[in-house]
Amino acid sequence: MRKRFFFNNLSHTLSLAMLPILLLSITHFLLSYRDLRSNTNQDTLDKLVRTQEIIALMFQDSSKVLNFLEDPSLINSINKTFNKTKMSYDEYLTYKYVVQHLRAIVKNSNYIDSIYVYIPNEQGFYLTSNASIHSYFEMPDKNWLTICEANLPSRFTRRNAQLYASIPDSTDYLTVVEKSNNDVLVAVNIKVG
Repeated sequence: MRKRFFFNNLSHTLSLAMLPILLLSITHFLLSYRDLRSNTNQDTLDKLVRTQEIIALMFQDSSKVLNFLEDPSLINSINKTFNKTKMSYDEYLTYKYVVQHLRAIVKNSNYIDSIYVYIPNEQGFYLTSNASIHSYFEMPDKNWLTICEANLPSRFTRRNAQLYASIPDSTDYLTVVEKSNNDVLVAVNIKVG
């Protein structure tokens, strides 16, 4: 009988002692959950804002090139180079000016690997920031124009590509493509990692 009385009183006392601990634990959990949720929402929002800023910066680089190429004399000079017609000295200087501008953009940023400029032409030629003119039929990097075929004014994609024939391994790139109103395509290749 005493044993039974002892265990009844012990269970009753422990229940009463555990009740405040249980209530405090539930309250702490609910408050922590609310704070954790608001912190997570704020962190997610901050990451989205940073991502948006990074994407805007990437498109800003391609927009610089497109704004630079709005001058018809620059486009005519590049087209004449693509068509292998005889260039005047002024057109040659204009072509060199375009190449120097592309090189300056690449050298001034530590994340851009190369820039491609494509003006629609029958030979499939495009200009690169290293002053080379390549045909997309013969260049190691053959898949960048397929990215450009969509009728979107701008887009970006992550891809493995071999941009240079001298480097046998493909590298991971983020390619930002932007198209102007006069059908000039600019692809900015950013090395990932």
